Amino acid sequence: MTFTRPSRALSASTEEPDVTLYGCASTRPFAVLALQPGAGAGWQLVGRYEDFDAAIKGRINDVLTQLEANDGWLTTCEHLVVGPDLDGSVGVWPQTTSLGADPSTDRIPEPYDRDGWRTWLEQTHDPAQ
Repeated sequence: MTFTRPSRALSASTEEPDVTLYGCASTRPFAVLALQPGAGAGWQLVGRYEDFDAAIKGRINDVLTQLEANDGWLTTCEHLVVGPDLDGSVGVWPQTTSLGADPSTDRIPEPYDRDGWRTWLEQTHDPAQ
């Protein structure tokens, strides 16, 4: 299997994860990996999930956790969802989100921002939308 990075690399990481270590376990076939902030931190397992939708929800929670750790300021989060593809091979779905209060707008993050960010992320990934 070939791993392809997102077309717009936003991180300083040059080491690609061996996604075959994470995908297609029998009971929880989907895994979410996050590129941790900081130089050389690398990819870390966020969690394993029963289906793609649960993996996306886990990714949303991790985006919000990273955003909260940065006090609501503009944050770029990179994730990989790894799991079975339609043909039975290991599929990799790169996800990148930039979210938060932009310091160039001369305002600070507010609690209502965080509620709006969660709603936006959930609606963005809702198949019914």
